[in-house]
Amino acid sequence: MKRGTVSIATPQDRKLVDLSAKLNTTTWPTASRSSAGRSWPTRPNRTPTPRGFHAAASRAVSKATGLYRNAEWDLVDRLKDDPKFDVTKLSEAQLCDEMKKMKPAERVAHVKDAAMGQDGHACMAIAETSRNSFAVAPLAA
Repeated sequence: MKRGTVSIATPQDRKLVDLSAKLNTTTWPTASRSSAGRSWPTRPNRTPTPRGFHAAASRAVSKATGLYRNAEWDLVDRLKDDPKFDVTKLSEAQLCDEMKKMKPAERVAHVKDAAMGQDGHACMAIAETSRNSFAVAPLAA
């Protein structure tokens, strides 16, 4: 008998995967991740196959939690963790290629705008609650 993780596909999976993709656009990697570019966080989240859609939705939910923090490579998370963080104080070597092309004031604006865009966490939490209710309902019957 094979044993593994049980995943239940729900109507909320598509919304969660879409919110996850949107959240990926709100990261600004440091140079340590710049070889992969801003696409780096999207790689594990590429459009899932029909069989993996519910797994991608579960991954999206984990990204919405406070445990999913990447302050060591994401400037947005670093700013959230340390409100005194100043992106203009980073050396050119610490910036991704896209940030190097920006003026210091533009860097600040882009990181702050990205932080505002991460409000998708709340939407994910709501969708996850609905998803859990859908998945658990048949078990309660």
